[in-house]
Amino acid sequence: MDLPHGVPLDQLPGLTPPPGVTPNFVNPDNEQATIIATLAVCLPVATLFTALRMYSKIFIIKSIALEDYASVIAWAIYVAFVALSAITLQYGDGIHQWDVPLSNIANIIDILYCPLILATKLAILLQIEHVFVTSRSSIRFYLVQFLIWNNTIYYTTHMFLTAFQCSPRAKIWNPLLPGHCFTDSYTLEFVTTVLNVISDVAVLVMPVLWVWKLQMAWKRKLGLSLIFASGVLACLSSILRLFAFLRWGKETDVTWYLLYDRLWTDGEITSGIICGCLPTLPRAFIDIRSKISDAVSSYRGSEVGDSGGSQLKKLRALGVKRPSASIPHSDGYLELTNQNGGRNNRQTFPMSKRSAEHSESESKLTYTIV
Repeated sequence: MDLPHGVPLDQLPGLTPPPGVTPNFVNPDNEQATIIATLAVCLPVATLFTALRMYSKIFIIKSIALEDYASVIAWAIYVAFVALSAITLQYGDGIHQWDVPLSNIANIIDILYCPLILATKLAILLQIEHVFVTSRSSIRFYLVQFLIWNNTIYYTTHMFLTAFQCSPRAKIWNPLLPGHCFTDSYTLEFVTTVLNVISDVAVLVMPVLWVWKLQMAWKRKLGLSLIFASGVLACLSSILRLFAFLRWGKETDVTWYLLYDRLWTDGEITSGIICGCLPTLPRAFIDIRSKISDAVSSYRGSEVGDSGGSQLKKLRALGVKRPSASIPHSDGYLELTNQNGGRNNRQTFPMSKRSAEHSESESKLTYTIV
């Protein structure tokens, strides 16, 4: 697009519109509702899984490892990523580029993606190393380390290339400035997307194969395999992101077609966070379920105590004899235990005007109206 000199950038469209189309900077057509809905689903899900992971590690396992710090860092960067994604909606994301003022176009989201996906992958890889690598001289150790350092070097390099692809940097969003751009952004993004797919597949396959070499019951192996196989969600998201890039990567209407890349990027990040957190969640669920069960039992016990006290008073008024002192009892309800006196086998019984008989182990309790 030829840019006229002397015209402010906020009055120029970011792209030459198709014939017969007039740029609309006030109320343009947009697909921003789709982006908002995606962010509204992905961030709470990622937050929930990260919170459960840290609950399990801090309060149950009581041990924090390097992968846990990486997971929290990934979540924190994702919060910033979502916040910036929401902010960039007012600067053109999800809108045809000819309806976006040229001054609004920037690439901060592309830069932030690099440390975000890196932290997400490191959390998963460090966890795989923690679980499956028992020797620093094993092939597993070198394989995991290769993936860790390969991702670290690549995404760090990618971040700087994205941030400083033009000299001066402001030329990225202001092509009127003198200078030059030295990065082929299409090739860079294509390589990134392909490497994402390869590393996601490796992260999916490695732990699933290694689980079946562990010495444990096959049912446990199956359960662990299903947990680590959750990485298929990240694989699917990265593959769909690759397809979206191949389909629309060369489109000049970047801010409009960026929508599809953004949707699968959010899906990839959220799936990666879920995959990294899942192995720690069973402990959290068991602990939370136990606490809920105890609270419900305590509440029901207090209700039985209140109602049982009223029933005792009614029975006494009717002339029902008090049970033998040899039978354990308490205010509000009668309690039977087995011969070992274990309270885990406690039973409570409602009392009525009619004779009632209960037998457990060799204990017997009979009410008789006289």
